[in-house]
Amino acid sequence: MAVALHEKAGELSLALEWGLVGLDYIIRWADEKILEGEDVSGELCDLSLATDAKSALTALNELAQGSAFWPSAARVLRRIAEIEDLSPRSAATLAKRVYFLGMRADAPEAYQNLMHHWDHIDLAINGTLSTPEQATKEFIQDVSAFVDRQRNG
Repeated sequence: MAVALHEKAGELSLALEWGLVGLDYIIRWADEKILEGEDVSGELCDLSLATDAKSALTALNELAQGSAFWPSAARVLRRIAEIEDLSPRSAATLAKRVYFLGMRADAPEAYQNLMHHWDHIDLAINGTLSTPEQATKEFIQDVSAFVDRQRNG
């Protein structure tokens, strides 16, 4: 199933903000969309010409208007689940982002169930609980289970 341009822009906005994709990736995506002639809007051209993350985020957020936030967030979590070698420090940073997703007033319960990983990973890094590698592994496992439920649900 193809994801609509505005839905993909919402996903990429979060992915860029979270450090899961770089500016080069975003620009290549915009260039591909322009070449496809799918929607050659001013925002897509601005995105193709972006020179920094801030201007790319502005263009992505303009393109994402009208998209549903939670499906985009689920696709970003899918990106996390696909990371093969995630360091504990990177996992802590991503778990913090997931924590803030769960704090949103409109957050579905499935996102709230992932909130504890930020504390768990930080405590493991500080030597208080578990090992950083184990805490990271548990985070990825829970995110993967979330992604599987989203696909099958």
